[in-house]
Amino acid sequence: MASRHRGPGDYRQSVGGPRRRRQSTNPSPLTQQQSPPYRPGQPPPRKRHRVFLWVFLGIQVGFLAWVIYTGVTLPQSGPNDGFALQMGLWVLTDLITGTIYGIRQARRSS
Repeated sequence: MASRHRGPGDYRQSVGGPRRRRQSTNPSPLTQQQSPPYRPGQPPPRKRHRVFLWVFLGIQVGFLAWVIYTGVTLPQSGPNDGFALQMGLWVLTDLITGTIYGIRQARRSS
């Protein structure tokens, strides 16, 4: 019985599927982030300040403090329309700030 000669890739294709390409150690230029050129006579580029994040977190802390303060000063006196108003304003504020954030990110990426 004569066996036919198989190449190095034939065995892998019959056993483990097609031969996979080895990934190169050099990433493609499309996956590399472009950094601004740094010149020795200039200071390094400044880190971006995340002003919007800190404003958003400040708003959250303010609403949380308001809810806690109201809960302490008005102990459980039954269903409270004030609490519902607080929660409604908090949700509305979060929706508005989230929309603004989304619009800013869309403009920045385009």
